[in-house]
Amino acid sequence: LGGLAGLAGVDLGSMKTNNTQLAIELMRSRSFLYSFIERNELAKYLLAYDYYDEDTGKVVFDSNLYKDGQWVRNVEPPRTVEPQPWEAYGELLDRLSIVHDATKGIVTVELSYIDPNLAAQWLKDLVNEINNVMRARESEQVSESIQYLSERAEQADYAELKTALYNLLQEQYKKDMLIAVKDDYVFEVVDPAQPPHFADGLPIALWFVVGFVLAGFVLLFINILRSYELSEQ
Repeated sequence: LGGLAGLAGVDLGSMKTNNTQLAIELMRSRSFLYSFIERNELAKYLLAYDYYDEDTGKVVFDSNLYKDGQWVRNVEPPRTVEPQPWEAYGELLDRLSIVHDATKGIVTVELSYIDPNLAAQWLKDLVNEINNVMRARESEQVSESIQYLSERAEQADYAELKTALYNLLQEQYKKDMLIAVKDDYVFEVVDPAQPPHFADGLPIALWFVVGFVLAGFVLLFINILRSYELSEQ
């Protein structure tokens, strides 16, 4: 029955599919992120942002790229249409981090953006959508398995084979019920996405220290050059 169950898409243990790893790869895939970007109209946020206004809590767009709800055409290089999907996809993928700790069974998903509230919301939407996508994929496979097993059970001549097929069919019905009622089908959220309390990257004070040190090296280099020029004269 192992081969028969394999044809029907039934998991008998040795043929188990790692849904978690599949979901992670789907989250990075072009098809999934293209659809996510288009459905949530993220291209302008990823490609035309200028800065984050803390007073209004909103992203301010670069007027040379995006103005009055439309993309500006007179830009360099010239653009006659909206940005291509791969441009926004590349930007989002660079900002997305997915780490899978297989030993603990934990997946950590992070996303960086100048608007912390948008970043948190995008993460929540990403997890919800990948759960919906995986549930739909699994539901389709289970439906096909049920149809296949039902047909084979009706055609079976031996009582033992018919009983075995109906047992497999019962497991598929149970799986179908689980898919229908479980929202967190693949990723069960342990710690919901929250806006960070501090900006990502080096603290401002540390930037001042780094800038001061670099300025000192530049001044030292200039003094050495001047000393060398004076010695040459």
